[in-house]
Amino acid sequence: MPRAEVVSNQRERIIDSIVHVCATKGYPAVTVEDITTYAGVSRRTFYDLFADKEQCFLAAYDLCAERLVAQVGAAFAGDGLGWPERVGAALRSLAGLLAGEPCLARFMIVEVLAAGRPALARRDQALTRFEAFFEMGRLGLPDGMEGQELLAQAVVGGLYEALYSQILDGDVEALPDLVPDLIYCTLVPYLGHRRAIAVCISERERRARFSIDVQPTPEQPVKSTEAVLEAD
Repeated sequence: MPRAEVVSNQRERIIDSIVHVCATKGYPAVTVEDITTYAGVSRRTFYDLFADKEQCFLAAYDLCAERLVAQVGAAFAGDGLGWPERVGAALRSLAGLLAGEPCLARFMIVEVLAAGRPALARRDQALTRFEAFFEMGRLGLPDGMEGQELLAQAVVGGLYEALYSQILDGDVEALPDLVPDLIYCTLVPYLGHRRAIAVCISERERRARFSIDVQPTPEQPVKSTEAVLEAD
């Protein structure tokens, strides 16, 4: 195997390792030995690639954040859906990914808070990227409404806190069950109660028809907000 492939493989194993050991032991208690043991690499190999535990954590966080944003962004970009339904798709994708990978969830949402100021700065940068999903909602707010520029920040921060509490309590696998409520809390500042609850109801109906891993088929699409409102 070429040297470049060997180094790439070692780096990937170390990245996977720090995600796992941080999730199981907590960042403050993790040692370089913990990381190298789980990764199956030598201490020298670790220091050939990273200056210290913190640099390794930051590298892992950047990769995981990029993956999260890419996957959630792809869900948000769904063709043929209105903005409220696209937000629902994004939240569904986020909850499903975190529920399916509990170590990743704890690493990204919980342990980052214990990893120092550079890690907090990375967390804030990642949250800012999620705020972009709410720009379309901002366009529908009343003209002259004060605090518009802070609304997306507040909504994303609230979502983060909801995820944090659920993951900290060890209920990460139940995150998909919270999606309808998360959708409502996310949309109500932009749409008001009636339209936000319509999207929430549509999501509950979708979950009743399909398992969490199955996407709606063309024959049984997700109801639009307008369809739910008309049936109300």
